[in-house]
Amino acid sequence: MAELAASRIPPEFHVPRRLGLNLLDKDSALLLLEPLPVEASSRRQRTAYPDAAVTAYRGPVRFVARSDVDNLSWWEGFMRVTHSHGHSFRRAVDRALADGVAVGLVHGDLAPHNMLSHGSHTWIFDWEYASEDGPAEVDRWFFHDGNLRKPTVDASALINVAYLASCGNQTSLRTVSAWPSTPTRRWRAGDSGPEIRPR
Repeated sequence: MAELAASRIPPEFHVPRRLGLNLLDKDSALLLLEPLPVEASSRRQRTAYPDAAVTAYRGPVRFVARSDVDNLSWWEGFMRVTHSHGHSFRRAVDRALADGVAVGLVHGDLAPHNMLSHGSHTWIFDWEYASEDGPAEVDRWFFHDGNLRKPTVDASALINVAYLASCGNQTSLRTVSAWPSTPTRRWRAGDSGPEIRPR
């Protein structure tokens, strides 16, 4: 994914190149990337959302109908993490997906801690949660809501949490398991509601 993103982003942004890949066994690999500049500075203090880069690497947004959501690369992972806990969250996501979802290439963990400044360039790294068919707005949502601190219950937020849980994001997994099994009011796609408060 990082290679595809790198081929699309404006020149003021940089994605580390893959230098090598060694499969260690069926479940793990060693990935060698271009080193980050040692003199680069963290973007933690400068939190401007890299809209130009995200729009470019995301590429054309496509719409996936509810009937085809099961074919998304991350959907099986989401079903797996909600198998033993999270049935009520899964039902809420199913309702949120009633009208389908817009998808594109996403980073999946876009935050200031995964960005460095070096001269006039911004490096974007840590692409292990990337997907070619992630929810189109997950990067913007994750970047601005700071690791799920203030999401509201609407269709987009539920779908974003579902995607991040499928990637193993710990806060999202806690949200899934803490989701109330008997909500105090009926939620419908498009409604805003109480804040998600992970345990």
